[in-house]
Order: sequence, then structure tokens, then C-alpha cells
Amino acid sequence: MQQRILWFSKIKRKARVFESNYQIDLFTTSDHIVDALVSDYYSTLLLESQDNTSECLEILKTARQVAPQTTRILAGSELSDQFIVEAVNQGGVFAVLLEPTPEQELKKVLDAACDQYRNSLNRKKLLEEIRVQNRKLENMNINLENMVLERTNHLESANQEAENNLAHMRDLTHFVQELSHLRAIDELLHLIYRELKHFHELRPPILNYVSLDSTAKIVSIQGKQIFEKSVREPWPRKSEIRINDRQDQKYLANEFGRPLGKILALPLTQKLNKNLKNDDPLAHLYFEHNFNDAEVEVFLKSTRDWLQPISIALDRIILEKHLKTTSQQWEGTFDGIKDPIGIIDSQYNIVRANRHFNSKSFEKKCHQTFQNSEQKCVGCPLEQALTTNKPTRGIVKRDQRIFEVYSYPIRFEGENTSAAVINHYVDVTLARELQSKVVQTEKMAAIGFLAGNIAHELNNPLTGIRSLSQILLKEIAGSPQSSPQLIDDLSEVERAAERSQKIIENLLQFAKGETQSRKLVVAFNEVIRKTLPMLKTSFREHRTEIILEPSEAKVLVEPQLVQQVVFNLVNNACQAMQDQGSLRIESKIELIDKKSFCVLEVHDTGAGIPEDLYESIFEAFFTTKKEGQGTGLGLSMSRNIVRKFGGDILVTSRVGVGSKFRVILPLVEAT
Repeated sequence: MQQRILWFSKIKRKARVFESNYQIDLFTTSDHIVDALVSDYYSTLLLESQDNTSECLEILKTARQVAPQTTRILAGSELSDQFIVEAVNQGGVFAVLLEPTPEQELKKVLDAACDQYRNSLNRKKLLEEIRVQNRKLENMNINLENMVLERTNHLESANQEAENNLAHMRDLTHFVQELSHLRAIDELLHLIYRELKHFHELRPPILNYVSLDSTAKIVSIQGKQIFEKSVREPWPRKSEIRINDRQDQKYLANEFGRPLGKILALPLTQKLNKNLKNDDPLAHLYFEHNFNDAEVEVFLKSTRDWLQPISIALDRIILEKHLKTTSQQWEGTFDGIKDPIGIIDSQYNIVRANRHFNSKSFEKKCHQTFQNSEQKCVGCPLEQALTTNKPTRGIVKRDQRIFEVYSYPIRFEGENTSAAVINHYVDVTLARELQSKVVQTEKMAAIGFLAGNIAHELNNPLTGIRSLSQILLKEIAGSPQSSPQLIDDLSEVERAAERSQKIIENLLQFAKGETQSRKLVVAFNEVIRKTLPMLKTSFREHRTEIILEPSEAKVLVEPQLVQQVVFNLVNNACQAMQDQGSLRIESKIELIDKKSFCVLEVHDTGAGIPEDLYESIFEAFFTTKKEGQGTGLGLSMSRNIVRKFGGDILVTSRVGVGSKFRVILPLVEAT
């Protein structure tokens, strides 16, 4: 539908033509403009003026009076600010256009003016509809006044009843809120008594209930004290409210040892107590009173809605008390166990732990608390236990202690996977040390037995060989036909027999064990020399370089134990070289922290040791050898022996290049 626009131009020029949906009527005089506006189908009046004439202002004012819904637009090239202000205030101008006006801007203003016109018509129509509706509402109000008058009395009485109910509900809500904060039976009785003190004819309440261990108890207030005891016989098992029942009076009289007057019995339910049997009595609140019949009804009306909240509060208090007692028992039990025990979830967070776990705060990861490490403990079986849902065992280390860790998955009913585990840490350090000593003792006993047999079997023929060689040397030395070559050969036989007997003697000393030894000041190189002959079989396949300097270096040790250290290190170096390699054994004196030390270095060209295993190789039973080639005790025992004499064993290694072990012992002066 086209919008009709009345275009008034004093200078008698034609209206500009542009593409639009508007129907434009051009006026050059003001004679018929009022009549045209009265027709009420012009949406917009576009008034052009080249001066600030009062005639233009009068046209606007008249148009505003006769056609207030028509939108008014003022256009001109030389309009003063004062004239524009008067046109807006008095003529209600919608927009002002300054000539020349671009066609697009003119079209935009005309569109807005037409929208304004349509909105005005809609408001006019809406106001008319509102007036019609208001007339209808006036008629309805007249009818409603009569209805209101009729129901006023009824509403007043209902309002009074609602206020009473609201006050009752407010009191009940407040009572329930206070019940939710209670933590003990005595608090429950004191609250009930305090809320009912306005009933002056009422005595303090008496409570009977059954605990979770199926013990029937009676609780009463005497003065400011709470008395609780187990009952000698169960109270009447009735589920209804009772007024002055003779069985109740008789039961309470027997329990308290005195006669009681009128009794009100209010039954309570204990839904959370799964231990209750069908023949167990319900919990009860008893009140001794002096009410008449009317006062009893008022009391019951006030308290009837309290019974369910009191029952719920009683159940909660009994359950919390039982849980607290049970929790304290379990906590005391686990804290009494000397082994660290903790419940750990899948993210290694501590859920619960006993005091031996060293955990005062559960905000840290288990490895942060137990091992003071940001990485999970090496050897921890937790992940495997969660994956397999089966108990798993592992070995972890804390400081110098070794723990066997048993992870037991926790899987709740209805769940297929475990969300947490119970970790039980058993300190096996002493057991491992004892086991190591037992193994070493058995090993040394076997070597001693073997050495004894070897000494018995070899010493006799060696003695004979040596004796015969000495006799032959004496006989040949006095003979004129003696050959120098023969004398040299017999001398070599005698020396070889002597060396063999010396090797057997060293083997016997090595096998004597710790119980037959004591500390001696000995030459460090001499201990090494006595040990190396027993290892010739091990390093004969490798290029060997032995540098033992200086010979005067002395150490205070138990010689056979140091022999054991040298034996282990050289033997390990030979085993580390799968193919033919180079073995270098060197002793020297070094100044470390202004103190002199004897140092033995054993170099090999084996596979090498990763840096992260430097400490692990000195742990008992840790080995990288194949099964049957080692027990993992050699380096552990060697370090313990050296540290016993005030020294240490250090290792440096490169994978694929080789390793170097350094034995450091304090240097002493011979006395």
C-alpha cells in the first residue's frame, strides 16, 4: 500500500521524482492544505521554505492541530537555528532537511516519517481499543465489587486461619533447622524441652531408643544433667499416641523406682536402624504432665507435626554417633599398625592414611608424602593393581629403607573397575640385610669347604714336588756334570710349586669369613696382589694392565673383606665385557678434602651403566645379569664393607664405552 505524501513548495517547483512506493501530491499554495490534511490519508507533510517566514510556522502549527498523526518534515536552505527551534517546539517537526538534500537521505527520512505515521495510527487504534476495554472493565468492576463484599468476611476468617498456619509452619521450620544442627541425644532432649516450656504443666521429656548395636536405652533430664542407661526390660511396643496408658506408667515407674502421674507417650520411627527386629519396641518420647483433656488436645495439636522431624533427627544422631565411634576404632587400629598404610586413588592422591605414612595433609600425592619425590615411586604396583583388579606386590625405596608394597584394589559393588587401592608398605630392610648375610655366610662356608678340600688335595703333591726339586738341585749343584739349563728348570719347578702353595694359602684366608678376622694395618697393594691370582681365569681373555703404586700405602682394614671387594669388582668388570676387551687395574694415593686416601680404580670396556642406575646397582638383589649369572649382592656388600672402613665406592660410566669403579680407603701410617 502506497503512502501519500503532501509536498508543499512555495517556490512552485515540481517535486523530485525517485523510485519509491510513495504517492506524492504537490502543493504550491496554502489555501487547500488544511482541507487536504483533514482528509486523514496523508502520512507525511513535506514543507519547503527558503526563508524564516511566519507563514511557514503557521502552516506547521495548523497541520499539527488538524492532523496530529501526520508526520511533519521541514526542508530549506537558509533556515536559522531560532526558526528551527520554533518549528520543532511549536509545529512538532519530525525532521529538518537542509537543501540540497541527497535523494537517498530524502528517501530514508520519508521512510522513517511513514513508519512514524503508521505507529501513530496504531497507537490511535490501540487507544480506542483500550477505551472500549476500560468501559468493559468498569462494568466488570461494578460486578466484582459486589462479589468482593460477599467474600470479604469469608476471606478475613480464612486469612486469620492462614496466619495461624503460617505461624505454625514458621515455628516448625525453625524447629527443623535447629534439629539439623544437633549432634547428640542430650542436645535433642534439651531442644524439645526448651520448645515446650510454655506448657507449664509439662515435665522434662524422657526418651527411649534402640542403638545400632541393638541395645535398648532410656535417656532423661534431671535438673541440668542428662542421664542415659540401658533398660532392664523393653517398653510397651505400641505405634499409636497414648494418653495416660497404665502400661506406660508401670514401665516408667519400674525404671525410675518411683511412681509417675499422667503420661503422654509419643511413638517415633527408627528407619535407619537396620538391626531392629519386628518384635523390637519403637522409640518413644514420654511426658509427665498435669493437663486436662482440652489442654492435652492443644498440646498434641502443637506437637503432632514434630514427631517425624524428631524421628529423622534421632536416626541421624544415632548413625553419626555410631559412625564416629567406628571411625575412631578403625583410625586407632590403623594408627596402631607400625607399617605405613594408605588409601590411594588412580591419580596417586592420598584419600586416607595412618600416621606412619608421614601424612598430616592429604593435599599431596602419595609419592610426594612418602618419598618426597615429584615422580611416582619406582616399583610401585598401584597401576598394575588397578589394571588387573588383583592384589599386586612391588618393591620401593625410601631413603636407605626398602619396602615391600602390597596394593589391594578397592572395587565397590556394581562397579567393574577399581577406583582406588589400599597400599600396605612393609619395611623389609632388616630382612634383606639378614638374608644377604645368610647368603654370604652360606657362600663363604661353601668356599671354605671347597678351599679346604683343594688345600688337602693339592698341598701334599705340591710339597712333594717342591721337596724333590730342592733335593735334585742340591745333588746337581755338587755334580761336575750338572747342566745350567737343568738347574734353571728345576729352580722354576720349585718356584712354581711355591706359587701354587701361596695361591692356596690366599684362598684359605679369603674363605675364613668375618667371624675369623680383625682389623689390621696392611699394605693396600699386597691385598690386591693376593686377590688377583684367583681371578686370572676371569681376565685371561682380556687385555689386562695392572699398575700398583706406591707400595708403601697402608690401610686399616680386615684383609679378607677387602679381598672380597677386589674380587667382586674385577670379576664384574670381566663379566661386563662380552667380547675381548681391555681391563685396567690401578692403585694410587689421592688427596681428597686435604686427607690422603688409597684409591683402587677398575676400568673396563664393557656395555656401560645408564646414569639413572648408578644408585640402583648398589641395592641388594638388584642385578642386570641374566638368571643364574648373579644374585645382585656383590656391589651392595662391597659398598657396605668399604663404608665400614671409612671409605666409599664410586662409579662413572658411559653406555657403549665402559665403566670405572673407584674404591677409596683412608690412608694410615704403619705402627
